[in-house]
Amino acid sequence: MFDEKIRHSPKGHKFFAKAKSVDRQGKLYALGLRKSDIVLCHMLNSNSKNPLVDVTIGSKILTISNETEYYYTWLAYEGEENV
Repeated sequence: MFDEKIRHSPKGHKFFAKAKSVDRQGKLYALGLRKSDIVLCHMLNSNSKNPLVDVTIGSKILTISNETEYYYTWLAYEGEENV
């Protein structure tokens, strides 16, 4: 689901991630996420084994983790959010 840089981001960190692959049967795809899309993310915890991340897709925010449901979607760290 998440690359190493995302998995080890500190709690509260906001960043961009790129969709490297998207499960066509999953919630993220249903919300409009497609391969190569860049999304805004917000790290909600500091658990590198099962990170909890808010992902903004359009005007929707979905909280995701490394649950099986998201196993076939891959997000890679793309860069910092400039506030």
